Amino acid sequence: MKFNKWSLDIFKSMIFARKKREKDYLKKGFEVQKKVFNIVESSKDIIYCYESNPSSKFRYLSPSINSLLGQGVLEEAYNDPSSPFERIHPDDFELLNEKIYGGIDYTKPVIQRWRTIEGDFLWFEEYATPIYEKEQLVAVQGIIRNIDERVKFIQDIEYQMSHDPLTNIHNRQFLDNIAAKSNLVFDTPVAMILCDLDELKFMNDTHGHKKGDELIKAAANLLKRIFSEIAVVARVGGDEFAVLLIDRSKRVNY
Repeated sequence: MKFNKWSLDIFKSMIFARKKREKDYLKKGFEVQKKVFNIVESSKDIIYCYESNPSSKFRYLSPSINSLLGQGVLEEAYNDPSSPFERIHPDDFELLNEKIYGGIDYTKPVIQRWRTIEGDFLWFEEYATPIYEKEQLVAVQGIIRNIDERVKFIQDIEYQMSHDPLTNIHNRQFLDNIAAKSNLVFDTPVAMILCDLDELKFMNDTHGHKKGDELIKAAANLLKRIFSEIAVVARVGGDEFAVLLIDRSKRVNY
């Protein structure tokens, strides 16, 4: 097959155009990768990829871990891949182990606590994804977000719902819930002491409600000091208190 000069010029133009497109695609691809990398590097969330097989190491860990847990944690993790097991809260240790080695439901968020350089524990929520090669789990990648403020807010709400605002001991709603659990869930023997204050109305009418409140708080503190280690103390009315004693030989989580 013969090509004339005109045909060769067209063919060269096509080759040149194709190479230019490929170069442009590579350039754009590099620019996109660079933008994605910059987004990941500047993210406030912790983004990571942890290899578990054949060896344990971080393939990637974002710098944000330093701002959340303290300077030096990033270098610590790269130098010692086992450091996450030392920094996780003891109650969440098994959860971390199952996450890395494939023992959890990866469709659900993982709630966990991590220790900072200062020794405080912060709450985090993670969405993790397993990485398989030849049907074998080799790594886990995920995004970890600090939810410490959210957890503390929920804890504050739960505290307010279960405690009397004047005395800071448990309220009637909490007492009823514990009594019901002891009966229906734990099947645990309980005993209850009911008591009230004498002459509270006289105190309020004579010295004012502020003095009456002080008397109520003093009574609550006294009961709490006496029974806090062995019972649930609650204010169930204006001057009425209840002490719920639960069989301590059985483990009961309030």
